[in-house]
This record gives sequence, C-alpha cells and structure tokens, in this order.
Amino acid sequence: MMKKILIVMFCFLCLGCSKQVKKIEKPKKEETKQVVEEKKIPMSFYKLKTEGSLEKVSVVENSNYELFQDVLFLQVFPSNEDSIKLKDNFSLDFYNTWKEYNKDNLYKIGFSISFTNSARENISYTIKDPNSAMKQYEYLLIYLYDDYANRSEGWYSHIEQKDYNNDTLFTSIKLTSNEKYGDIISDIEVSVFTYKNNDDFDSNGNYIGKDKETVKLKNIDV
Repeated sequence: MMKKILIVMFCFLCLGCSKQVKKIEKPKKEETKQVVEEKKIPMSFYKLKTEGSLEKVSVVENSNYELFQDVLFLQVFPSNEDSIKLKDNFSLDFYNTWKEYNKDNLYKIGFSISFTNSARENISYTIKDPNSAMKQYEYLLIYLYDDYANRSEGWYSHIEQKDYNNDTLFTSIKLTSNEKYGDIISDIEVSVFTYKNNDDFDSNGNYIGKDKETVKLKNIDV
C-alpha cells in the first residue's frame, strides 16, 4: 500500500513540476510593396533657330512697351538639354519625343503666369486651355499653338476653345502686351509643366507638381 502511495505522489510531483512549452512563432515579415516610379517628363522653353535647332531659354528681355506688341514667343519641348539638333522638323520631333514619355496619353501640358502690378498685388494663374489663358487679358494676351496638328499648314492661327480637345498639344506660347501691360512692375514668370489629373493642383488650382520649368520675361528700360 505504501509503495502505491509513493508511486502516485511521484507521478503527481512530476506532473506539477513540468512546464508547458509553447511554440514561439516568428513574427511574419511585412510585405513590402514595390513602388514603381513613373518616368518624369522633362519640359523646357526653347527658341527655334533657322538652321533647324532649338536653343534653351531661361530669360527673355523686352524693351517694347507699345500696345499689342509680342513680348515673348517661345517653343516648348520635352527635354532639359541646352541645345537640340532637330532630326526632321520641330512639330514631328516634338510629337515623337512626347510620345516616348506619354505613350498612354495620360499627361497634358499646362502653363502658369505670375507677376506683380503697381498696386503690389501678386497676380498668378494657371493655363490648361485657351479660355484660362485670358484670365488677366487686360495685362497680357496669351496665345497657345499646336504645331503638330498644323504641321502641313504654311500659316496657322492660335488654338481657340472650340478647337481644343484631348489630343491638343501646346507646343508654343506667345505673350502680347495689352492695355495694362505697363502696370506690371516685376519680371513676368512663365512656367510650363506636365500634369496627369487634379491631384497635381492645390485647392486654388495652382500647380504643385515637380515637373515644371520657368522662363523670366524682364522688362528693361530703353
């Protein structure tokens, strides 16, 4: 009897002293999402040379304050190079280069204008279509051109709102002085940018993306 009691007590002690070993699971590694950065579209202002090349422009000087005078006329091109030798002509080279960056036709070209008037008001506005180009028409008449759409024409006019559509390419821009042009007391900053949708603009419609290049129009005294 005593032997049985000792055996039971021994089994009890063994069970009481044993520890339950839990299996420790290694924490799962968080899956990292592979972020594919979209290819940026460079865009700069250029002056078309007669010998078939483009020269990058960052500053334009104007000394003509007469009414309805062209104070700036420049081409834009998807590049950051200082000088470009055209392979065919401007319109075809623009189109071919643009399509290399914009194969899916997701991006558009826009402009912005900013300056200060004599009342110390900072005026700035964004241009995404011909109508928005005339927001401050009393200072500047702004004309946009699609050289590719008119590549077979000897002479063509600027784009009007009725002709603007999703296939329109802004390849050139012209600024003409209007009645209050002399009231501008600062440099005029003209920027070109590429955008995809409304996420590239703030609540006031100002461009907030990084794909932007600016040229300064300096009014100099004669």
